[in-house]
Amino acid sequence: IDRIENALRSKSATEALAWCSDNKNALRKNKSTLEFELRLQEYIELARAKRTSEAIAYWGKHLKPWGDTHLERIERGAMLLIMPPMTKCKRYERLLSDNRWTLLIVHFRKAIYQLHSLPTNPLLYYALSAGLTSLKVHSCAEKSSFNVNCPLCDEQRLGVLAKEVPLSHHANSTIVCRISGEIMNEDNPPLAFSNGNVYSFKALKEIADRNDGKAKCPRTGLIQDFTALQKVFIS
Repeated sequence: IDRIENALRSKSATEALAWCSDNKNALRKNKSTLEFELRLQEYIELARAKRTSEAIAYWGKHLKPWGDTHLERIERGAMLLIMPPMTKCKRYERLLSDNRWTLLIVHFRKAIYQLHSLPTNPLLYYALSAGLTSLKVHSCAEKSSFNVNCPLCDEQRLGVLAKEVPLSHHANSTIVCRISGEIMNEDNPPLAFSNGNVYSFKALKEIADRNDGKAKCPRTGLIQDFTALQKVFIS
């Protein structure tokens, strides 16, 4: 891959065309237009250099056979023979742009990945996307729902990437204590303050033990007796 891409960066389509010839049947099966794009580029370089006779011969031999599927672009390419190399006409300026060599590299890479059934993005991208999606919930958009134990709440790292993924769908929810980051269940049941904020039994018990039996809501500052907190039942 590197050898062919380096050749394309050096504005040579020879090695890429040889690869197309070796994989002609597979490329045709995948309906790839890579060979056409390479042939068109070689023709463009001949037209740019004003090698008119060679360009006409090349056009007839390598581009005309693609007329059934790429007639409009072939005809546009033929007009390059009468266009100045520094033309300002947009449709021809794009054809003469050196940026086409970069696009050919992208096109070649896509074709070879498709040929070998490889993803166009790194596997890490898919793994990271799946992981972030599984963690992302509606409360992630709320500043008041910040959880120090949640990697998506870190707006300097994974939180930035998480903005680009969809929300997860959980058939069964897991309730996590905002104070301790521990899961609330039958062994660590949720307790509610009178303002409706809910935290785990263990976290509130630790706070109450340090404050003469008083539990303090970290979000609002409300103070209540630990014994006055209401147990919440999860159904």
